[in-house]
Amino acid sequence: MACKAVVLFLLQLTVVHASIAQERFSHFYPSMNWVLLPVSTETCNSTLQKYLSSGFQPATANLCYAQIRCILSNLPEEEKAVEASAAVLLGIIPTFLASLGPTIPEMSLLASRRPILAIFLAIGCVSVSITRFAEYSSPLQVLDAKPGNFATKEIQSHRRKVIISSFQYMLAFGACVNVIYCSYTVGTYTVLNWKCQNSFMPMLWTLLPLVVHVIAASAFRISPAGKKFSQISDSKMKKPNSVWGRLVYMLRQEATPCAAQEMPMDLKEADGFTVVSLQWLASGAGFAHILFGTMVLSSLLFIGMLEALSVAAQYIGSVLVCRFILMFELAGMRRLNPMSTI
Repeated sequence: MACKAVVLFLLQLTVVHASIAQERFSHFYPSMNWVLLPVSTETCNSTLQKYLSSGFQPATANLCYAQIRCILSNLPEEEKAVEASAAVLLGIIPTFLASLGPTIPEMSLLASRRPILAIFLAIGCVSVSITRFAEYSSPLQVLDAKPGNFATKEIQSHRRKVIISSFQYMLAFGACVNVIYCSYTVGTYTVLNWKCQNSFMPMLWTLLPLVVHVIAASAFRISPAGKKFSQISDSKMKKPNSVWGRLVYMLRQEATPCAAQEMPMDLKEADGFTVVSLQWLASGAGFAHILFGTMVLSSLLFIGMLEALSVAAQYIGSVLVCRFILMFELAGMRRLNPMSTI
């Protein structure tokens, strides 16, 4: 089932890519459209028509670069300078987002309790915060009492649980839609100077953090402490034996804010080589994601400074929203630690 889903996703991505390719060089961001569109469709119409009629032939890349050269050679120098400045701003976005985004241990901890919400946050954050490669940090250390690590009191009202959980999902889903739409428009209205015919690189960069966090969350899930932490711990209800009963319990836990869940705290167990190695792999993938994002965003052509600022604001806004949700959930997990409760 998972393989079929991946195949269907790749096929859909191919269809979208083909659709965008047919619109390439005919649609640009508003602030650049007034100068780029006449050059592309009139001055460089000959090379444009050759590119659009080439389909996915081997010569498509050469025709794509020919259109780029024609457009750039007919652009005013001041417009080229604006594009260069926008590329500098876009190039620092991945590193800046990484400084705002969630760490691998934080997301692993949330995924053990609320995996669906963690998936939304992993996509909406568009980033992975990495401190140092090959330095293992147990997710349970996130629960320690430190300056800046606070905890909330237990949520007992059922109405408050429903309202808070619903609000979290709406915000997280909105953040996902925002970054996906932003990356789609970036891929549609710009051109990557080192991979001219591909339009899905910004979208690929957006979705890669999910892979990184899945690796790290899997590592914590198979660890001795992770198995205890992720287990259902509602002492008020009898543990179900049927598959359906367990599914209902899992969905109930997923929909319940961590501030309203029971948390096992006696988890002093060492992690094995496999767990540590998987987290190292995740941290390495996080560094690769930052590098890949810098390569992609700094290489975009035909985007002005206003649009670059808008793109940065959209990504940053989603990261901050997801960060707020994550901090609230982690605070709920810390509530059993009296040294960190406020």
